[in-house]
Amino acid sequence: YGSAAAPSTLDLPLGTSAPPVPLPSTVPVKDTDPVVLSATPLGRNAIEPTIGVTKSGLAFMTAADFDSVSPENGRTLIYSSSDGNKSWHNVTPLVVGQPIPPVTLDPYLYVDPDTGRLFNDDLTVGCSYLQWSDDGGKTWSRGNPLACEAPVDDHQTIVTGRPIAGLTTSGYPKVVYYCVNKIADAQCARSLDGGRTFTFTGNPAFSGYDQPTDSNGGSNGLCGGLHGHIITDPQGRLYLPKGHCLHPMLAISADGGGTWT
Repeated sequence: YGSAAAPSTLDLPLGTSAPPVPLPSTVPVKDTDPVVLSATPLGRNAIEPTIGVTKSGLAFMTAADFDSVSPENGRTLIYSSSDGNKSWHNVTPLVVGQPIPPVTLDPYLYVDPDTGRLFNDDLTVGCSYLQWSDDGGKTWSRGNPLACEAPVDDHQTIVTGRPIAGLTTSGYPKVVYYCVNKIADAQCARSLDGGRTFTFTGNPAFSGYDQPTDSNGGSNGLCGGLHGHIITDPQGRLYLPKGHCLHPMLAISADGGGTWT
């Protein structure tokens, strides 16, 4: 309607209106557990913040700001709340009084909904600094998400999933997946030991370049690798969304990231 191949006007036939349809009677419903919103300033900016909540209600968030040793660089501080957003406390791992790592180009936080393990990852130029805590931020351990072996990277995302057939975990009951925008491609890696070591899962979830076609919306085929956040379902399947050459798309893997549809 209104296009070059259709008239710009439309004639509607006039007739007798249909009788109104009687509506069912309504009964007032009282919400016995209403949602209550609250706002608690932290006194700190937050660059691209992420948030995670454990089963017990312990909440975590990243608050990154350009206040590191050099004002041109950002740094991440991790805050937690155990009283429903009434107060927040800094649980950032420190070395000689300084947060680790000292700078960040992109903060990211993920909480395993089953185990409560808190993962925190910061991008540092061509690398990625991954650390985690199993006690609400009191103590921390460090892993390597393999990003240093294949820079450059941006917009990382982490999720844990049920081990699929053929994958055996050690030291942690779930597989840890790490996906990152490699500028050209959307590449993923997985860890079978809770985040200590990672290996690439296989082919990229999305290639950065597709042959240009009419379905690409007139693009030149360079789609890039910038993706959304990865999730898993109860069976351990992976889902990674992406705006790919002007189209919303979803990459799905049923074999731990080895292959993607």
